[in-house]
Amino acid sequence: MICKAAVAFLACLVCAESFTPLNIPNYFPPPSRRAGGSSNTVVAFSAGLTNTTQSHVATNVTYDRVFVNGGNGYNNQTGVFKAPLGGTYVFMFHALSQSNQPLRLDLYHNLDYIATGYAHAVHDYATSSNAVVLTIDRGDAVYIQARGDNFVYGQPDEVYSTFNGFLLFPSNS
Repeated sequence: MICKAAVAFLACLVCAESFTPLNIPNYFPPPSRRAGGSSNTVVAFSAGLTNTTQSHVATNVTYDRVFVNGGNGYNNQTGVFKAPLGGTYVFMFHALSQSNQPLRLDLYHNLDYIATGYAHAVHDYATSSNAVVLTIDRGDAVYIQARGDNFVYGQPDEVYSTFNGFLLFPSNS
């Protein structure tokens, strides 16, 4: 058995020695296609909620703890991301409901509804997540709005609810 294993190992070494790497093009776009052109501006944000919010009417969720705000598009006073560059973006949100309470969060692009996250569990906490890819213009707004009776859980020392986005690629114009 050892002899067969040694032969297989030597065969692999011979194959590896004669292996020619494939010519795979660079996956990173040239500087002219990166966010901000050749300046390599990064547009990305990540923010978390550090307090439990309760609402009974449509209200913007203001994720107050900012982890990243490349491009300065996210405002933690309003909860609104305003695109510093036009292009295709990825947006994600995740939330934890207060125990035994409902959670309904809607993602909006300007005034247009895009997607919902819903969670509810009897006698327990519940989570919801959603993600979208949108093509938006410079100055467009993207935000999360609580709808109806909502109890989004948050604590100063533990972040359970987040809102994130990043520029996937800029528009050609």
